[in-house]
Amino acid sequence: MLIIQRVLAISIFFAAVLPGGDVNAQSTKLARTTVFGEAGGNGWIYSVNADYRLSQNLSVRAGLTAIEAGGIGLYGGPLLVTFLPGWKAHRAEMGAGMLLGYLANRSFEAHFGSDPEPGEANGMATPTLSVGYRYQQSEGGLFLRVAYTPVIAGGDWSHWAGLGAGYTFPR
Repeated sequence: MLIIQRVLAISIFFAAVLPGGDVNAQSTKLARTTVFGEAGGNGWIYSVNADYRLSQNLSVRAGLTAIEAGGIGLYGGPLLVTFLPGWKAHRAEMGAGMLLGYLANRSFEAHFGSDPEPGEANGMATPTLSVGYRYQQSEGGLFLRVAYTPVIAGGDWSHWAGLGAGYTFPR
């Protein structure tokens, strides 16, 4: 949890003190809302996400995932704050947040420290990170991202990667 707090604090600090990559009259027309799908990534197998740019260098993201297989159920999604250093449409991503969800089945016990009885379910909040590359034009259009997205559960790192594609709505 301390790692998440530090990454979050550092990201917010740099977003506040560094100017955006596009300092001109166009920056007032920054396209802010993106909808994208991600294979793998912070939502594990897949997620559907909405990303909102607070500034050139900072965004917040919320996603949804629902996984059911062999009596295992996980419903929820990632919530992240992401620092976006870079120039124009090419941005690095450094994000931190939580994978929130509702899970059922004993097979999740090793990863999340929960022990639901058969037929019962527990809520979960697991730290997650995102380090990668984002292509997103300031005026909107095609959105692409690739990232290393580990989930930190019970002190153990589950290594994941994600590939996302979507659309940024023009302002």
